[in-house]
Amino acid sequence: MNNSHVSSDFERHIKLETSFNTRDAGGYVTRDGRQMRRGRLFRSDGLHRLSPAAQMHLLGFGLRSMIDLRTFAEIDEHPNPFANSEHAQYHHLPIFERHANGLPPSLEVMYLHMFERKSAIRTVFGTLARPNAFPTLIHCVAGKDRTGVVIALLQSLCGVPDEHIAADYAMTQQLLMPLVHHLKAKGQKDGLDVNHYDKLLQADPVPFMAAFSAVRQSHGNTEDYLRSTGITAGELDAIRGQLVTR
Repeated sequence: MNNSHVSSDFERHIKLETSFNTRDAGGYVTRDGRQMRRGRLFRSDGLHRLSPAAQMHLLGFGLRSMIDLRTFAEIDEHPNPFANSEHAQYHHLPIFERHANGLPPSLEVMYLHMFERKSAIRTVFGTLARPNAFPTLIHCVAGKDRTGVVIALLQSLCGVPDEHIAADYAMTQQLLMPLVHHLKAKGQKDGLDVNHYDKLLQADPVPFMAAFSAVRQSHGNTEDYLRSTGITAGELDAIRGQLVTR
């Protein structure tokens, strides 16, 4: 990552023993010279393996809400430890209610399908626009795909340049190697095409940004896309007001 736009003393990655991709998604300088606030927007992979001590460490960042983007089957298999938290409000807001049969043909197609889930995107952003939503943590299983789409939309809404959105997405690749090995082994056990599945687990910013660019071009820009989901200008202003320095 080009760190010229991020303070050198800013350690983005939050080191947790059993969650590998937990990090601050803020701290980036925006196109108009402001900055996404640190300590307001976090992203992560699965949290179900966290020990009680690790859970308290994460809550120590002042989280007021958590948004879980996983399917119903995924939370049934691995319940979220914060679902009944007294400290942070938990929201289960799945991008997909259930996984489609079979693997998508490519990462770009998969991301385009996610951007097409406008009702789900609208629910996530409507939740973030509520008072006391931030600081918030958004996560799925790997913190790469569903989480990546929501985080990219938020960063772009705040005015973060594409090069830093792409770098933030790509950071997942180096952090997730232990989890990728586990998921590949599970995929092989489930009879999936391991070579194709391996490609889908990569955090390659090229197909991700290609899909993101196509969606923005078809709507005009990020805000126009979000407005097309039913989100109001006032809600978007409320989110930006929480995430961007004045």
